[in-house]
Amino acid sequence: MAPGPIATPIWSKVGLPEDALGQVAAQVTSRLLPGSFGAPGSIADAALFLASDQAANIYGQELVVDGGYTIG
Repeated sequence: MAPGPIATPIWSKVGLPEDALGQVAAQVTSRLLPGSFGAPGSIADAALFLASDQAANIYGQELVVDGGYTIG
């Protein structure tokens, strides 16, 4: 799985000053189709799907859960 920008407490721990952190977050957010960082539950839901019987025939694939970041 390839998670994209997710709203977790780690963003406040990357070592950037608050103003720089805000600028980076704004740049990233501008590329996201929903207009905001994803929720941790989005990644959990994707992981649960991959662990379910519904994904029984999925092999060797990368599931990108990034709010459209990589297509923007």
